[in-house]
Amino acid sequence: MLIHFWVKNDFYSKYVASTRLYGGNNAIKGFIESQYKYSEEVKSGFFLFNLGTEYLFRQGMWLVFQAGLEKNTSTSIPAQFVSNINELSTICRNS
Repeated sequence: MLIHFWVKNDFYSKYVASTRLYGGNNAIKGFIESQYKYSEEVKSGFFLFNLGTEYLFRQGMWLVFQAGLEKNTSTSIPAQFVSNINELSTICRNS
């Protein structure tokens, strides 16, 4: 019995640049976000532009609503609408 193993030893890099600008207070705040991501492996770049809000509904727990456009820069497909709702939480210390 003969078994062959093929190992692909290629190195690919991924590059990401992003920024998020907040406005508001800790209880409720809005944000604008942009991001660009490039992968050498698939030779493709993605651009994301989001608007959203973070709402503190309980101490240490936030709801995050965001929506925006995502575009794959290596295709001719138009930008797609993306949206998301997340819950973020922290471990709170009693003072």
